[in-house]
Amino acid sequence: MKKILIVTASTGAGHNSVASSIRQALDQQGNGQVTVDVVDFLAQETWICKPLLLYASIIVSYPWLWGVIYSLSNNGHFCRFFRALVSKISSNPMAHLLQRHAPTALICVHPLCNQIIAESLKRTRLPTLLITVVTDLDEAHTAWIAPEVSLYIAPTEEVRDSLRARGIPPQCISLLGLPVDGRFYRDRPDSSQTGQIAEQKDALTLFLTGGGEGAGAILPAAQAISRAQLPVRLIVACGRNDALRQKLERSSLTVPCRVLGFQDNIHLLMEAVDVVIGKAGAVTIGEAIVAQKPLIILSPLPGQERGNVEFVIRHGLGLAVKRTAQLIRVLKHWIANSGEMEELVVRAKEFRHEWSQAGPQAARAILSLIESGETTPHRR
Repeated sequence: MKKILIVTASTGAGHNSVASSIRQALDQQGNGQVTVDVVDFLAQETWICKPLLLYASIIVSYPWLWGVIYSLSNNGHFCRFFRALVSKISSNPMAHLLQRHAPTALICVHPLCNQIIAESLKRTRLPTLLITVVTDLDEAHTAWIAPEVSLYIAPTEEVRDSLRARGIPPQCISLLGLPVDGRFYRDRPDSSQTGQIAEQKDALTLFLTGGGEGAGAILPAAQAISRAQLPVRLIVACGRNDALRQKLERSSLTVPCRVLGFQDNIHLLMEAVDVVIGKAGAVTIGEAIVAQKPLIILSPLPGQERGNVEFVIRHGLGLAVKRTAQLIRVLKHWIANSGEMEELVVRAKEFRHEWSQAGPQAARAILSLIESGETTPHRR
């Protein structure tokens, strides 16, 4: 029996969603010959996790600070320093995790975890394959790259090319698409899941989302839409941001609005709405594309989301606005010219088709690598 361990980190919800998608595909294709476990590294009680636990507070309250952190960490010097720090830790939780599970293969879906895992593999000398699933859309952050990685799974041509530019051999990269939750390809919504406001189609239904942490200009956007008295309905997903949810519930909005906390049925909600508005998280973008919904990116985070915006604009998958006034202008224009939304949907269909097999293809690539018996690059 082969053991596969998937390591994620619940900074937002996107990394966990990708981990779940890959696990589902491995369970389906493993033919009972593999066991798959998913571990959230942030659940480990250790000081090394504490900086990651600050992620939600930083992106909600100090997004500029996240931009600084991202920029300073996006180079080889930082990664070498970080790995040297990890190597000095006498009680390394990742090393203990590896020794406890002794996996045949380890799949990492988070960049910082990737560096911790790589250093821990070097330290423990376990014959474990390391597969890295990149979740950026435009350019791979340096932390995704480590000499211990046997296979990089890239979601887009842009990420593949950025990995090659950083010296990764082409044979170590598989371009497979973004593994979006398989439920986006199967389930259809019903009124018990989406609420009555999503079932009435006499007006556009807008989905405002700030990702798993409820970040971005969600409250100002809802208030601006209300002041403009647009003929729309709102569904707002606040994620884990209870303060945002409470503020919205207390707001006297003039448009019908359904306010939600953290949701595990985003696939149903997106299917029920007409337009998706929010920050530029890679998985949120991927889900909107697969759901074939017009996308408006509002106030993206500095760092990886800037690249994601460039990806969206380059491929004609949506629009990006910096201010709520621009958002209102776009919505008014789309209400009067719905054909422009349809053009975005047509482009999204191409990616939906390409990414529909991303999870299964990733599973096949991983199982094939395991069967080949190859060792990790640093041990060849």
